[in-house]
Amino acid sequence: MKRKNNIIKSLVLLFVCSVLFLPSVFAQTDAVKGKETLTYGHVMGRIECENKTLTFGYVAFFVAPERMPNPSRYWMSADYVFPLQGYGIFDIALPEGKYYALAVQRAQNDFGPIDAGEYFYYFMDSKGPIAINVKKGERVDLGFNKMVPMPSNPFTDVIDRKTGGVTTIEGFVRDGKGNPVVGVLVVAHISMSRRRPDFISGRSGSDGSYELRLPGSGSYYLVARSRLGRPPENGDYQGGVENNMPVTVITGETVKVDIMVNQVAIK
Repeated sequence: MKRKNNIIKSLVLLFVCSVLFLPSVFAQTDAVKGKETLTYGHVMGRIECENKTLTFGYVAFFVAPERMPNPSRYWMSADYVFPLQGYGIFDIALPEGKYYALAVQRAQNDFGPIDAGEYFYYFMDSKGPIAINVKKGERVDLGFNKMVPMPSNPFTDVIDRKTGGVTTIEGFVRDGKGNPVVGVLVVAHISMSRRRPDFISGRSGSDGSYELRLPGSGSYYLVARSRLGRPPENGDYQGGVENNMPVTVITGETVKVDIMVNQVAIK
């Protein structure tokens, strides 16, 4: 038990950054595209959160082994995200394959970074996150599990960029008058043809600063938004890089990119 608790503690950062989830609309889009050719199995279980009704709860899946989040280096979105029913029950159809699974209960209907005091659960054993094997026509029962609260200051132990070879894009989010904009997420797309972003920053700070960690060299299209996974509302911010040009980065280096956003006005 002690070993498992230590693993949970060491993986808190992993979850914090990986739960920059997108809601089920993105997950379902990717799954349905090939529904005629993909074969499906089911994953089921139940999550409890201190007897709370899981109004804003969901479970997320990452394709294993290549998409296990690594928050000390970069933060990614999930491949599939599904809302939990009120009592934490889920019974989900997924394409055949192996997945890591995480569950989260938010304080409100939001899909940005998880906050201290919100709840999460890793599907894991004493060795770490479990790669769940989903097979055609079969059901995997993950059983009954209890969420734990997210601690405060979850990013305190993030790896030192000088020794960790961290690859980042960073800068400031500002409005049209040059004022800093707080609470905006910056997302990176490897290709703009895919709706789900690949990597996501934490929310911009009080000075408008953001940091977007990436796995390595490449060209990325950047988009900034107040919220993810659902349409913007009046007063939300959104924007991007001038002329929608991709930003190229080299492994272990930092590229400075400022982003201008505008407020949404919906009539």
